[in-house]
Amino acid sequence: MSLSGKRVSMVLAAVILLLAVFSPFALAEAPMVATLDAVVTGSGALLKSLVLSSGGQPITESGFYYGTSRTALNQKVQAANPESPEYTLTTLVPGTTYYYQAYAVNASGESVGEVVSFKAGPTATARPAGQPTDIQGYLDRIMDEFGMQVHYKTKRPEWNDRVSYTLTSSDSETLTGLKLIYNALARYPSGFLGRLKLKYIALAGAITTKNGEAATGVALGNTQQTMLLIQASTKESVIHHEIFHAFEYAFGLRFADWDKANVKSGLYDESGSRNYDLTPPGFITRYALTMPEEDRADLFMYMMTGSLKDQLIDTAGHDKYLQDKIRRLNNTLETNIGRIAQGSVWSATAAEAARATPKTLRTVVPASGAKLYDGPDTQVFSAVMDAPATELSVVQTGGRWLKVLYGNEAYYMLASEVNSSPSAGMQSSAPGAGNQANTPAYQPDAGSANNNYNINGVAERLLQNHGISVSMNTTLSLYDDLVAGAVRDTRGAAALAAEYEELLESGAKVPKGVTDLVICRTLAVGGSPQGAAMDGSGSVLYISQQASGQLKSVMEALVAQL
Repeated sequence: MSLSGKRVSMVLAAVILLLAVFSPFALAEAPMVATLDAVVTGSGALLKSLVLSSGGQPITESGFYYGTSRTALNQKVQAANPESPEYTLTTLVPGTTYYYQAYAVNASGESVGEVVSFKAGPTATARPAGQPTDIQGYLDRIMDEFGMQVHYKTKRPEWNDRVSYTLTSSDSETLTGLKLIYNALARYPSGFLGRLKLKYIALAGAITTKNGEAATGVALGNTQQTMLLIQASTKESVIHHEIFHAFEYAFGLRFADWDKANVKSGLYDESGSRNYDLTPPGFITRYALTMPEEDRADLFMYMMTGSLKDQLIDTAGHDKYLQDKIRRLNNTLETNIGRIAQGSVWSATAAEAARATPKTLRTVVPASGAKLYDGPDTQVFSAVMDAPATELSVVQTGGRWLKVLYGNEAYYMLASEVNSSPSAGMQSSAPGAGNQANTPAYQPDAGSANNNYNINGVAERLLQNHGISVSMNTTLSLYDDLVAGAVRDTRGAAALAAEYEELLESGAKVPKGVTDLVICRTLAVGGSPQGAAMDGSGSVLYISQQASGQLKSVMEALVAQL
């Protein structure tokens, strides 16, 4: 994808926030660059790109990698002007398809843009840099870039013994599914999908398992070939989950020692009858507790999905068991696919998770025999840790986390997953200090529904009260001609979501029909910074953190253009 050519139409907010986006106080980081369409003239072509951000430092070099294979961009040319990169290729072979990718370098490192292609020759035309706008365009692009067939008109017989599914009911539904598939596949390094031996992806309207349960995605396969069945209306994360299942099938992996990475053996419960009050250490979701395969697939899903990655890294910083699982998963991928893993989204996430550390701690010790909360008590921790409840201490880690101490061992769990009403008899003390009498009871803020600095609390209210899902953009993302920056300040993101919630509940002018709210650090469309934008479907609202404090006027400007 790049930022010009045919684009999915976007409705833009009129508020331009140039000063905020290009603030001199921005943290130094690698630059951001986007690949633009080539201007093809006969057997030559002008390659162009756009430096979206200098990363707070001078751009020292920029240019392009190119070649005749999407997986082998083995030639490099340097632009004369690093700030405005372009380069003219000459004496190209007529009729040959060339692939190219922009790069930019500053003192913090190098960044690259998307891979774009064009066909050389007197009648050559450049491939649209933005995403296609019709079904055939997506089918051609997915086949051309990923070597993947997508079936949506007829059912595939391979699934008859596994699930039943319906076909998509409209062109609009099919187009939504194809865009979802394309965006997900584009996050993988060149060559990875081929190693999975993916035969095709089937697109479905609805999927039902043989036991009557609804499903959003299913993987099927063995070491010879793999296939995916994906519901068109699902989320990108589901595709990453199923792709990991396909990875295990393709390489015949068993992960015989996976259970050893858990705090204790026997935690998996396929029946779901245990109904844990708290997610044990080492697990990122409750669904991961059903079986080891789902544990690994959910973990990989969080590693690959931009809106989930920060939560995974935050969790890993407090959970040595989860860190170990991430390391094991990344090592297995690298062992089986070698150099293809270098520079991948999952390996970058694994590196961040390995460096993650817990926050400052404050100890809370329950009185002898007292419950931890009105709901779950120390027996819950005791069951997970196989330790006497009377020998456990609980620590708050700055809001979201509870650190449970048993001897010299420590375990971490989300505070928001327990009842936030404290029991009597609790006393707080500094780490390592003795109990202090008559001190206030511990008041955990992570589970508070009124805490506007907790993204989970605000997100839960918006979902329950308004049917709007909230996510934070956690990696540099290109959506057609929209560029979304990665959120670093989760408290600021929570405050912005709360500001939007206040507008909803006060009856202020906001776009109608929004089902998904995406908080971004910065937002630009066509190279121009924006306060907010809607996607082409009219259901996803992107809001920049630069709009904080002036969101009402941003929303009014956006509504005026609808």
